[in-house]
Amino acid sequence: SVALPMYYSGRVTTLGRWFERFDDDGLLEQFPAVAVHGAAFYATTGRPQLAERWLAAAARSDGTAALPDGSYVAAVLSVLRAMFCHDGVARMLADAGDAVAGLPDHSPWRCVALLAQRVAHALRGEGDQADAALAFAADAAAETGFAEMRVVALVERALVAEAAGDLTAA
Repeated sequence: SVALPMYYSGRVTTLGRWFERFDDDGLLEQFPAVAVHGAAFYATTGRPQLAERWLAAAARSDGTAALPDGSYVAAVLSVLRAMFCHDGVARMLADAGDAVAGLPDHSPWRCVALLAQRVAHALRGEGDQADAALAFAADAAAETGFAEMRVVALVERALVAEAAGDLTAA
């Protein structure tokens, strides 16, 4: 319940020390909510090997476990798989769609899923669909207080506009 607020407030070092206490695969499987948050944390702080290991531990855990915001581990795993994009853009789009369908509107993970879905559309060359959807993702991020994801969504919108030759919109 405190991981995302700690991250949003910039207390990344403290959060990292807290996650280190759980750095055991068996322990992570017992606490899948910690595992998914840790996987996201390590991915966003540039430690991909740890992110992958924590993601794998979460995937071996109970996907029906609930997070404090009412999301389920299985839906958050879909978000993370979409963001990691291991199996190509088509799988990224499917994972993001599963996540969007399985997450409550108020979940901060929903804006990440929406962003992944929209990036997948952009990667497939579906710029018109991607722009409107990225605007939606940016709004969803703003509503949940996830400023970092809002910035990413807006930057992606600028890249889509630039690719379409619309420098004014970019």
